[in-house]
Amino acid sequence: MCRPPVLDHLIAHVGLDREDRAIDLVAGAGQVAVGLAIRLAGVLALDPEPDTLAQLRRRGEEEQVPNLVCVLAAAWDLPALIRAAGEGGWGLLTVPNAPHWMDAEAVFPRPRGCYAPGGGIAVITHGRPLWLGERDWMRALRAYFEDWLGPGMTAHDDVAKAPA
Repeated sequence: MCRPPVLDHLIAHVGLDREDRAIDLVAGAGQVAVGLAIRLAGVLALDPEPDTLAQLRRRGEEEQVPNLVCVLAAAWDLPALIRAAGEGGWGLLTVPNAPHWMDAEAVFPRPRGCYAPGGGIAVITHGRPLWLGERDWMRALRAYFEDWLGPGMTAHDDVAKAPA
């Protein structure tokens, strides 16, 4: 099973426990979704690619992860899925290495009401957080996050968190 230490650190940093649920946008092969599902009560894994989602479903079955729900959907489908699954009960929304593929205005403001107290969004990147880079789109992403979340975002080697 997938047990990357960054997920343990993320869960501890956000303050999640075994009873919390997460949503993983653009789940891909499930590096984050499967890892979270073995640690949490459940994970809703979204991906817009049918073949990728089929591979993720097979992986969940092979690794015996019964609380992983795979849904063929794009990021902009998130608000409707949250309404259908129940608002207010999600501890975490993860966006693994893909915020630049999404229309942030359409995706990020809407899920704010979906979180359980203390829950939030984690953008997981390979290496340095994308929004700390020097490219124009990276600066625009940081400006968006700061406008939405307020100043004071802190970056760590493997976790960046904005004030609640």
